[in-house]
Amino acid sequence: MQNRSEKIALSKTGILAMWAGWLFGPVAWAAHQNVSYGLTHLLCGAGAKWPFYLATFLALAVVAAAGYVSWWLRQATLEARDTGNHAVAASRGRFVATVGVLICALSGTGILVETIPVLMLDACAGAT
Repeated sequence: MQNRSEKIALSKTGILAMWAGWLFGPVAWAAHQNVSYGLTHLLCGAGAKWPFYLATFLALAVVAAAGYVSWWLRQATLEARDTGNHAVAASRGRFVATVGVLICALSGTGILVETIPVLMLDACAGAT
């Protein structure tokens, strides 16, 4: 007998959701890097940094949401550990969800590392 979280974790929708951490974390990091690069020239002319901070906040929100989904599904597959018929599927799902959490942590760290120079240095120094 499966409980609700096991059913979600072992369903096709749950399995697709487990890949959220693998996909949305790196995509948010890449989007943040490209948007930040594109905004730098515009922000130097306008003299405002808030669009950069907004892009950083949105990217971190996407990474946090994808990491939370992966974490929640990892916890759901932990409950399905001892079930005989679904043990292999739960083990695979737990691996995918765990790596998704780690990828989101790495992506969030990457976004923060990109943000630190903007906070400490003048991105517009030397710009004409």
